[in-house]
Amino acid sequence: MLWSEDLVAGVLGLALVVYLLAIPKFRLYIARTSHKGQFERALKMDEFFSRFPFYGASLRGLIVVLEGRYAYARAFLKPRAFDRHGKPLFLTPEFRWYMVALINDGSPEMAQPLLEEAIRQCRPALEFRRLLVSCLLDQGTDPGRACELIEYVLKEQPEKLTDERYPAIAASRLSLYARALAACGRSSEARAEIEEALKRLPTLHYWEIARLQYSLGEAWDALGEFEEARRAFQLSIDILPTGAMAIASRKALARMM
Repeated sequence: MLWSEDLVAGVLGLALVVYLLAIPKFRLYIARTSHKGQFERALKMDEFFSRFPFYGASLRGLIVVLEGRYAYARAFLKPRAFDRHGKPLFLTPEFRWYMVALINDGSPEMAQPLLEEAIRQCRPALEFRRLLVSCLLDQGTDPGRACELIEYVLKEQPEKLTDERYPAIAASRLSLYARALAACGRSSEARAEIEEALKRLPTLHYWEIARLQYSLGEAWDALGEFEEARRAFQLSIDILPTGAMAIASRKALARMM
């Protein structure tokens, strides 16, 4: 039986809809693969799917940031995070990933003015505020402002981030708040936030636990609880021995010896 033109068009249209709906799932799967520490696999999948229309921008920048290859990440991301005149493209994910690479590569002082401008131009700029908190704490400057910034984030974040569907984001922000509080000398409050972050542990995936343990290590370190900090950093490495968190945890342990 010959198919009518209308039937063919309908089938093709349905196939296109299914394809477009599947793209975000492909991208999420690739991002999750890189979060698990399977960087080479994630890069190969991203390269493959980048050949298809509507896939969107490559995730290579995110993958190499998570891998801890910051020099390569910065070189790859810079032409995508800034226009040809050097103007920051604040609303692109590549700009955000570039900021993470700068901070994690030991250059928070370079990231800070860019984040300050991003906060001025974008509202509510919650992620930029969170990154600025890390900038300030890494530089050891203005912990009071760091507290104010993360308190704003916690107050203004979408309600969905506080519920059980997004425990990893909530735990990450709580541990950062604990670090900021500790830097301000508000030890009892910092410990309370650590306890709140730890309540999310049973609902996290292992790669999220590795990230949280690193963040908790930073908070314990700021509190002067060095044994707890060492234990958290080592747990992060034990859970996920490759990638940016493992690199950062090993550096933290070496610094504390």
